[in-house]
Amino acid sequence: MKTLIDTQALLRLYEERTPRSKQQYHAARELLPGGVSRNTVSRQPYPIYMQRGSGKHLWDLDGNEYLDFCMNYGPNLLGHSHPRITAAVGEQLSRGFGYGAPTAGELEAARRVRAAYPGAERVRFTNSGTEATMYLLRAARAFTGRERIVKFQGAYHGSHDAAQLSVHPPMSSQEPGWHSVPDSEGLPTSLRDVVLAVPYNDPEALERCLAEYSGQVAGVIADVSMNASGLAQPRPGFLQAVAELAHRHGALLLFDEVVTGFRYASGGAAEVFGVQPDLAAFGKCLGAGMPLGAIAGRADVMSVFDIDSRGVSRVPHAGTLNANPLTLAGTLAFLEYTAETPSLYTRLGALGDLARSELARLGESLGVPLLARGAKSMVQVHFGITKLDDHDDFLRRDTRFRQHLYLYMAAHGIFAPVSGTWFIAEPHTEQDVLALVRCVDTFLQEHYLPLLAQER
Repeated sequence: MKTLIDTQALLRLYEERTPRSKQQYHAARELLPGGVSRNTVSRQPYPIYMQRGSGKHLWDLDGNEYLDFCMNYGPNLLGHSHPRITAAVGEQLSRGFGYGAPTAGELEAARRVRAAYPGAERVRFTNSGTEATMYLLRAARAFTGRERIVKFQGAYHGSHDAAQLSVHPPMSSQEPGWHSVPDSEGLPTSLRDVVLAVPYNDPEALERCLAEYSGQVAGVIADVSMNASGLAQPRPGFLQAVAELAHRHGALLLFDEVVTGFRYASGGAAEVFGVQPDLAAFGKCLGAGMPLGAIAGRADVMSVFDIDSRGVSRVPHAGTLNANPLTLAGTLAFLEYTAETPSLYTRLGALGDLARSELARLGESLGVPLLARGAKSMVQVHFGITKLDDHDDFLRRDTRFRQHLYLYMAAHGIFAPVSGTWFIAEPHTEQDVLALVRCVDTFLQEHYLPLLAQER
């Protein structure tokens, strides 16, 4: 059926506004596969190339200004170029940015993570969330002496081999059993039997899986935000059930707090939902926009990283740039600032609630099947579904308009991920959130409603 959306008109407007980005992209494709170094920033017909960010705004190569609700996909909780962060990093830069030796900043950052996060008795720093989840799983296996990991269908835990499974699986009815579905070529086929995938928000399925593989599961890992599945939220009591089932079967409870840690609250999802994991992985906000990850948790589990008198660990953990003093300077400034500003998370959560409630009201007033999900300062809008509890629900959404909405927003000065996930940061105001909702409103009235009328 022919769509009423004038795609060509949107594309023309996009290209007229961003000719330098188009030129840059075509040059990049000659050197970089796909023209980028990070698939998430790739957009059609080409990505917008940014040259500067300050507060809640970005400016592209053509000088266009954008109200930013991407915030580098989450890390920039304090916005771009926050003065406390830039001052701390600038001061450290003058003293050097890597010594091949530990620094006092490493200890102080670990102390602050332990003070903020429930159960963070020991901490190890990495360079990214992907590295953090990779070592998280390895530590769980080493501590328990077991090999298998249970994850939830549609959860993203980074890009290492054991994580690149069942991130975008088909409907669960089409893939019976617990075996994972590879999301990439180049993965060992044996991983399907090692990483087991169960539906989110389904404690009965988790119990059956753990019983079937009794004594073989090292840990159950959960991305509480289900960031890759539209921000589906845990039903009341679900996380408590996951913790109880994991521990009953001798497995560790593992939280992937890369997205939620220090964004939901200082204590992340563990604090918000009142469930304390055995180990947790961090990234994004913890680095205050700079490359940093961390693993934290029970002292006895973290002891697998301890170094004996021979310099040997049960789980060796190296990395030339781990706990880099330049990054840690920004992290310490971020952790100090958030500790001094206890109202920050409350205010950002209220802005998220405002966005979700206004979007819900908009959908109801227009008679549009629209669902706004997420928690705290993260929001995602979906068309064509009325509930989102798991990955199967996520697959039922109407995805025809994601690209059009992105182009429409960009043309109206709002920069946001194509996925429809919006990240609210400290510089944002109620007026900014309402401007975002108004942009969705005009898009629906100009494009989506006419199409629905045609289909009816």
